[in-house]
Amino acid sequence: VSKQFVAAALVLLEQEGRLRLDDPVSRHLPEFPDFRDAGGPVTIRHLLQHTSGLRDQYGLLEIVGRPYGDVVHTNAEVVALVSRQRTLNFPVNTAYLYSNSGYTVAAVLVERVSGMSLQDYTESRLFAPAGITRARWRTDHRAVLPGRVVPYALRAGRWELDEPFSDLYGAGGLRMTLDEMLRWTAALHGRRIGADSTLATMARPARLRDGRLTEYGLGLMVREWLGLAEVAHSGSTAGYRAYLAHYPASGVSVAMQCNAGNGDYVELARAVAGVFHSQPPAAATMPPVQPQARLAARPLSAAARASLTGAWRDAETGGVAQISASDSIVTIQFAHSPPRRVLAVAADSLRGEGQLAVGLELDRRGRVVALRYHNGRVRNVRFTPVP
Repeated sequence: VSKQFVAAALVLLEQEGRLRLDDPVSRHLPEFPDFRDAGGPVTIRHLLQHTSGLRDQYGLLEIVGRPYGDVVHTNAEVVALVSRQRTLNFPVNTAYLYSNSGYTVAAVLVERVSGMSLQDYTESRLFAPAGITRARWRTDHRAVLPGRVVPYALRAGRWELDEPFSDLYGAGGLRMTLDEMLRWTAALHGRRIGADSTLATMARPARLRDGRLTEYGLGLMVREWLGLAEVAHSGSTAGYRAYLAHYPASGVSVAMQCNAGNGDYVELARAVAGVFHSQPPAAATMPPVQPQARLAARPLSAAARASLTGAWRDAETGGVAQISASDSIVTIQFAHSPPRRVLAVAADSLRGEGQLAVGLELDRRGRVVALRYHNGRVRNVRFTPVP
């Protein structure tokens, strides 16, 4: 949910003539790469539409041995990590893939261009026109915020505290009340934020290089739900969950907050929306979870197993993975993260749970000389053996 506020801030900075959404990011952040070899430059609009190809910050932080939840991260750390990248998940603007990195960079852009903190700029240009007085960006997770609700997670049948020990903000980290979420939506859809064109600019879906449209604009999902146009966004961090939706045809807005990490918050919010649109709550039930197909393993060659075992390094982040291999099972572990098991499904391909996959580059003798790591929102990270 926080992302739409960063997007709105950048739209207003364009209206003020201080930047253009189609500016290369590097024009305002000189340390940011231009990614010319990957179809760049990456523009501000690409960041906001999740079409930049930037690898997600949480996957990159795991690779460098600083996984989320174990250490406190800052925006400066993420911008430095992203700025060391020279390759992307895919060529710029050829696909849509949600990337928190883009919005962390975007938050820093707001501060660099405006000369103000994100808190001060959004307070004066976004919160004040909407009548919001209590919203705060989580720039210091230790700060006391009166009335803040504690988040929880249910693990192995036991409730535990699940706090976001992080100083990252922009991609998330905006603390506000339910009433303020609704005030914001009323102001945005009531054309009280910036120029009359602000909402239209934010709600316009991204158009990819091949002409396809996505369902994402600038910090807003624009899609159909039960035959209704829905302008919405979900959010989650640690044990917090949130959903904010607006239905233009009826003028109904629904805000949902939940402090249980396992809550079906989107479905609950839509069940409420259904009541106002003559849809029974049962219409918003969760679909059954489909089990992952069982992988058929095959043995790796002796040459592949021997060459895989050891330390492997990603030159862009400096992250190191420790790998061990036996028969058809390969174990990959980054510092301070649990080991991940992958199975050999072909001579040059390993697969694990979810979207975890590893491609192997083999020489003529069948030895692995490089590998390409893919896991969710982090793709095509190339590792080579540490001498």
